[in-house]
Amino acid sequence: MQTSVTIDSLDYQSLIQIANFLAEDISLETLIQKIMDTITKNFSAQRGVFFLSKEGKLLLEVEKTGNRPAKVLEESYEFDEIDENTNQIIPKSIIRYVQRKKVECLVENAQIDSTFSSDIYVRKYKPLSILCFPLLKEEEVIGIIYLENHFLQGAFSNNSLKLLRILCSQIVITLENKRLMENVNLASQIIKSLLNDTKKEVIKKSKEHISVKEDFNHFIIPIHKIIYLSFHNAITHIHTLEKVYKTNRSLKLTMQELDKEVFLRVHKNYGINIHWVSHLQYYVNGSYLAFLKDKETTEVPVGRVYSNAIKEKFGIH
Repeated sequence: MQTSVTIDSLDYQSLIQIANFLAEDISLETLIQKIMDTITKNFSAQRGVFFLSKEGKLLLEVEKTGNRPAKVLEESYEFDEIDENTNQIIPKSIIRYVQRKKVECLVENAQIDSTFSSDIYVRKYKPLSILCFPLLKEEEVIGIIYLENHFLQGAFSNNSLKLLRILCSQIVITLENKRLMENVNLASQIIKSLLNDTKKEVIKKSKEHISVKEDFNHFIIPIHKIIYLSFHNAITHIHTLEKVYKTNRSLKLTMQELDKEVFLRVHKNYGINIHWVSHLQYYVNGSYLAFLKDKETTEVPVGRVYSNAIKEKFGIH
């Protein structure tokens, strides 16, 4: 067994590296990964895990083992649910001690230290040096960093603790800022979504009627009553069950006021309300006839260039 390792001076390089990470505009998960990569490397830890408190639950979020980069776990494991079946084994008695007492835990040789000698993980996997540190915000544990070394006793010295205290005070501030920003961004997305839904609803309601001017009269036509539109002699005809209205607006401009999910342009001179279509009949050269459910069973031509849109709308292949 190798002898104790001491650190004569603080590893300011670690401090500088992590300080740079804390200043970067990166996601919370990426930040934690970089922190764990740097701490395990500079503290001679062979394994490290990072717990983060979310909604009152302590969750295992990031793991670092050997020379492999720290990784965000695909599934966050709640502390109380971690066992050998999760493949994320930890010394639970040590983590629980740090969580409850809200103090750091430094073990120079876990194999002879009686404090945690009964821990299943310690007995089975035999780590020597262990350092476990809480991230505290106003006496609340918001995270826990766990480090271990299997080959060296005393791998983590009191100087390691001093450095970690300096780092963790800054890490806590940054974690909370990141969380706050993520919550703000989430709230912003929710507000934008609500505004978009409201806007769509307003637009939908505004399109429940269409206004048509004939001579000195303004007719308000309920959208659902429009069966189809036709364009002849520079006049757009709006066909309903009761009447055919006329407007000098082009067919294109008139249809722009209608719901695109309901009204389709099917010909250079025709547009239809799909709810009034009875059936389609193939005509010639890729064109169709759309039969409508009005009194006259009107036949509306569907041009070849428009046929794919209406077939897709009705699921015709």
